[in-house]
Amino acid sequence: PFTTLANNFLPDDFVVVKLDIDTSPIENRLVRQLRDDPKLLQIVDVFYFEDHVLQKELSSAWGRSAEGSVGESLELMAKLREKGVASHYWP
Repeated sequence: PFTTLANNFLPDDFVVVKLDIDTSPIENRLVRQLRDDPKLLQIVDVFYFEDHVLQKELSSAWGRSAEGSVGESLELMAKLREKGVASHYWP
């Protein structure tokens, strides 16, 4: 999905991404790709992410697909913000 953005949008375009595909391993790979790709960081202006973290209250809904912690989500959002992407998440 990010290849499509990189190939079809320019840094001057206003690009908003919402990532919520309910599969943590795939979502986490994609968010790391955004975090680490300088070209994507120039293109994506706003990023929304439903991060399926390990959280007792949501374990019955997410089951084994959840990964990581709320703290890790906060660190990731801070990193993206430092790199110029307005980033928001919800568990």
